[in-house]
Amino acid sequence: MRKMITNDKKQELCEKYDIYLRVIDKVGNKIMLQQHFVELALELNIEKDKFKIVRALLELENGEIIKKIKFSNTNNKFIIFKKYAIRYLANANSSKAVSAVSKVNSNKKYYDNIFKTKFILTSIIPSMKKKKFNYRF
Repeated sequence: MRKMITNDKKQELCEKYDIYLRVIDKVGNKIMLQQHFVELALELNIEKDKFKIVRALLELENGEIIKKIKFSNTNNKFIIFKKYAIRYLANANSSKAVSAVSKVNSNKKYYDNIFKTKFILTSIIPSMKKKKFNYRF
């Protein structure tokens, strides 16, 4: 039987990994390919070690803040916010006050996300670095 995660524990995890959640929210609108998130976190100097990022994502998944779904017929996984993550970022008092990430019938939403994030990784971030632009989430 699975152990129930308390809201206090969820809150603690959200605060600990606040920047991770903000990046996924702002760049991916509450969903993101795990591989892209790892690249973003490294590029934006959120973390310097890939394994720490993967471990943090596992901690968020075990804490019921995010879930991961297999994408298409690949080994790639999409990170999707669970309601507590949405509630946390919205500063809402209850999960009833926020909507869950909607389920999709086609992969269009996922492909759009992949293309947008890849564009950010390959064009926008390198351009920002060249111009020494400061970015904050």
